Amino acid sequence: MQKLIVLTTFIFIFISQVFADELSEGYKSFINNDIKQAYNHFIAASQVPDTKAEAFLMLSLMSTVDKEEAISFNYFLDFYKNSPDKDAYTIALFHHKSVLGYASLKTESQLNWLLELQKRTDLNPTLRAYVCEATGKHYEAIYNIKKSKEFLSKIGAVMEWQIVGDFENISASGFEKEYKQNQKAALNILKNFSKKNFNTDALKTLSDEYIQSGQVNEGIDLLKQLIEYHPFNDYYYKELGLYYLKAGNYDAAKQYLEECLRIAPYYGPYHGNYARVFEEKGDKDNAIKEYKLDIAYHPDDYETIKKLRSIGYKQ
Repeated sequence: MQKLIVLTTFIFIFISQVFADELSEGYKSFINNDIKQAYNHFIAASQVPDTKAEAFLMLSLMSTVDKEEAISFNYFLDFYKNSPDKDAYTIALFHHKSVLGYASLKTESQLNWLLELQKRTDLNPTLRAYVCEATGKHYEAIYNIKKSKEFLSKIGAVMEWQIVGDFENISASGFEKEYKQNQKAALNILKNFSKKNFNTDALKTLSDEYIQSGQVNEGIDLLKQLIEYHPFNDYYYKELGLYYLKAGNYDAAKQYLEECLRIAPYYGPYHGNYARVFEEKGDKDNAIKEYKLDIAYHPDDYETIKKLRSIGYKQ
């Protein structure tokens, strides 16, 4: 019996060393740009407990370069399930392509993961704020404002830009009171805050307030600044595109709405917005093409189905 225990222990130590070597070899192959071989080594290293978490993390990071985002995210989930320091890594990588990226709209698996995270009673407070923000923004992107507010309110946010930064004491700031009674005074509060604190969500709210108060150029300039800060955030392109569409500047609207589709090509409403540009320009064929894509990616969009019928499309 003792011989069997010793033999089993020896085999376990031998196997662990072999897979630790696989991890090292994976890094060597990665450094030498032999990506295929690096994958093989990391996949092998992911088979045993001692190295699986680190191996899954490397597979997740590597796969953002040459594989679909869903594959990268699945590897990250494998890492998350097996890492003893998962919260710290998740905070650091939260907006990386391997996890969620910067697009407001999340995939079904990403959203399910976010919802599961919020059930954890021991979740790191910083990570909880990130999770609630991401979930709130997702629901805002699909125009479910009630759900969006539900998640944002969990971290004390009355409006989206209050989530992070130094502007946490909303009652003391006077913003809510002034916003309801005096738009100009509320605008000044936002301007003063933005001078002292860099916060993109606060800048977006300030942009909205500028436009609503008639200071359109100032509002548009802020939106363009936000695009410079976050060139892969589809939301800002959408906002600019819809503004120009409403203003009748169809060439500018087309430019920004095309950027939305470049970032999020499978989100139906963005095709619907793009279709409106063609419809306004009298390009019926392209309008129908984009409205059909809207319905293909968003089948329960009955308003778009009615729109197609109203412009003469018959299936």
